Amino acid sequence: MSRRVDPTAPLLISAAEFVATFSPPAYVLEGVLQRGYLYALTGKTGSGKTAIALHIAQAVARGCKIRERETTPGRVLYLAGENPEDVRARFLTLAEYEDFDPASLPIQFVAGARKFDEIVDRICGEARRFDDFALVIVDTAAAFFPGDDGNNNAQQGDYARSLRKLTALPGRPAVLVPCHPAKAAGREGLLPVGGGAFLNEIDGNLTVWA
Repeated sequence: MSRRVDPTAPLLISAAEFVATFSPPAYVLEGVLQRGYLYALTGKTGSGKTAIALHIAQAVARGCKIRERETTPGRVLYLAGENPEDVRARFLTLAEYEDFDPASLPIQFVAGARKFDEIVDRICGEARRFDDFALVIVDTAAAFFPGDDGNNNAQQGDYARSLRKLTALPGRPAVLVPCHPAKAAGREGLLPVGGGAFLNEIDGNLTVWA
């Protein structure tokens, strides 16, 4: 994960100073999603990205395992930008299937697609009213893209850096962003659509193939 460097700090530091800032991994989803990191979840339309994102969200909110993997329980923020009515229906269906009360879970939602640069500061401000967040899901990258050209490297790089602001919410949550790949992408080429600068700015790319 890239971090900002103080331009006035000495370039040459001791080994003790170098290792002093190391923090051991703190996983939200064991071995997969780490606090303070930004991930893409890339898959074609209909491959199950939203279903997987919602399943991870409720598991973290409830502190339940996902198969054999442990989760660290905590508050979740879910940005439902792509068809929020469908997300509502899926969430209610998931609650019935998993037998939990959807109104009781520590999950906050943002409903509806908006330009991310117009809402990120407001999200960060409102998040201070809650306890620590463990996970943020931005569903989908395209729904909140603030630029006018998804293939523009500079715009995609700026967008990824803006998304990273969410890792600084209280609790340093993991941030998971469902993304679409290029239309012709095969199973081995599931990379977030658009400029390569987006991929270079994130910490990991998880993939979904139906």
